Amino acid sequence: MIKCFVEKHMLIKLQQKTEYTILAGSLVDGTGRAPQSNVAIRVKNGKISEVLPCPDTRPATQVLIDCSHLTILPGLVDCHVHLALNEASRSEIAGCQDDDISFKAVIGRLNDIMTAGIMAVRDGGDRNLTGIKAVRRLNQASTPFPLVVTTGRALRKKSRYGLFLGHGLLPEEIPATIQQLAREGVNQIKALVSGIVSFREYGQVGNTQFSLSELELLVQEAHDHGLKVMAHASSNKAVVLAVQAGVDSIEHGYFISERSLSAMAEKNIAWVPTVIPVAVQTRFPLNKNYSETELDIISRTYRQHLLMIARGARMGVTIGAGTDAGATGVKHGASYVEELKLFAEAGLPNTAIIRAATLNGASILGLAEQLGTVEPGRKAWLTGVQGNPLENIEHLKKPAVIFYV
Repeated sequence: MIKCFVEKHMLIKLQQKTEYTILAGSLVDGTGRAPQSNVAIRVKNGKISEVLPCPDTRPATQVLIDCSHLTILPGLVDCHVHLALNEASRSEIAGCQDDDISFKAVIGRLNDIMTAGIMAVRDGGDRNLTGIKAVRRLNQASTPFPLVVTTGRALRKKSRYGLFLGHGLLPEEIPATIQQLAREGVNQIKALVSGIVSFREYGQVGNTQFSLSELELLVQEAHDHGLKVMAHASSNKAVVLAVQAGVDSIEHGYFISERSLSAMAEKNIAWVPTVIPVAVQTRFPLNKNYSETELDIISRTYRQHLLMIARGARMGVTIGAGTDAGATGVKHGASYVEELKLFAEAGLPNTAIIRAATLNGASILGLAEQLGTVEPGRKAWLTGVQGNPLENIEHLKKPAVIFYV
């Protein structure tokens, strides 16, 4: 038997033909159950086969990995990123047609994401299909990268918000566009139901894009192809439309109402609030870009958002953690724990925050049968951290070890 002690930041690939035992000093399994001390996680064929109390009296596996000084958790999930974008400028995607340049940029971002302990992301798309093209190439390479749920291009109406995310459509083009995206191999469909939130006038958001009948057509066509729909909805009016149409998740949801939250809980429609893209604008150095009036509006906007996150959680809405990484000031990987800290500021207990970052996220991405919890049958995408994140969510910032398959 080979023994390995994890001493510093390590990225460990678990080989399919090797059986492993991972000793965990503490296990936070993502289900919301109380943490377990001193457990042995057995891995076979890349999947968790057993979770046992120590000492493990079963026959020894081929490799023993000692993480008895660490807390082991499921790999984290970022429900909303833009792999084609960096946090400094959209020009990279707006003008870049070189697939090799785009691929190298995406590889760098995925590396930042994975080293942050994030094992799965959902890419919100771009007009050049950068994310899905990169994933195709990565599937043929040996480079470690997180699981990527792709949307290809976002669906939007002609002459409305989102030129960098997708081509503008006429209503009659919706079915054929979804059919083409399905052929491209996307995992979900993204619909832009509204514009973006204003930093100049409190409570104002860009116009809604689709009528209810158009959005219902979009959702039905996507569901007929087995594809979930994530809806960019930055106003309550847009949320109402999206919920009535039967989308699977609401993205952003600024100025959402309690009535909308109640409907989402009833229909099991998830919410990815993405607080950090707004909150980060109030921090140095981005705050220098705004007047005092604008900073007050931005602060009021995200603080109201925190209040509604707390209410949504109490009402039973499934909340997932998503950063909108690639938006102005929102770095891939590094911004993730900042989003979780904002959930804590909203009043969510750390158990609920970790559930949002693991099991809820996996469910929103359609990956709940693969990851999100440390249980038999799940893939062994795991992260190990110093300290107890149930006491301080900051412990998730610098993983000591990342296991992937």
